[in-house]
Amino acid sequence: GTTGNGKSVVWKGSFSDVGGYAGMNREICFRLAKMGFAVKTDMLRTARQVDASTMRSLSFMSSTWIPDEAHCPLVIGFTPMQVQAKDRRVIFFTMMETQGIHPKFVETCNRFSNEIWTPCQFYVDAFKAAGIDKPIHLVPLGVNQEIYTPDAVEPALRYERLPDGEIVDELPQGFR
Repeated sequence: GTTGNGKSVVWKGSFSDVGGYAGMNREICFRLAKMGFAVKTDMLRTARQVDASTMRSLSFMSSTWIPDEAHCPLVIGFTPMQVQAKDRRVIFFTMMETQGIHPKFVETCNRFSNEIWTPCQFYVDAFKAAGIDKPIHLVPLGVNQEIYTPDAVEPALRYERLPDGEIVDELPQGFR
């Protein structure tokens, strides 16, 4: 697809919950839009946990018109999934919190993607060792400097202690 500057992408994944993939997807898509990309969000149905303003922005982006969208790159910012995308560049931007890679994950990557993006060298190596035969690129996520600043104050949080359910202000020593 093209826009006035020739930059467009369809980004499929979770966006509206407070999970890691959704946060990554929101940050990347909002930043790409600020850089002049035509970004169309293809939102998976997940819990609506973001504020109303963010949800409106995401919904607005889901109706972005991209000329020749069928040939625009499709990024899956989530666990790899089956996609039908004939003659289209399909990128899986993925990671996980495990050391081993399930054979079904490998099969899905090899069958449905053109390339894999991952944010750390550990997964570049792990994906290759597991048998993913698509090009694997290291694409660090970066840091939102509006949120993570040297002078940021840690928010006051309260926790439900289990199993008794008492609300406490501090976690046990060594937990965060």
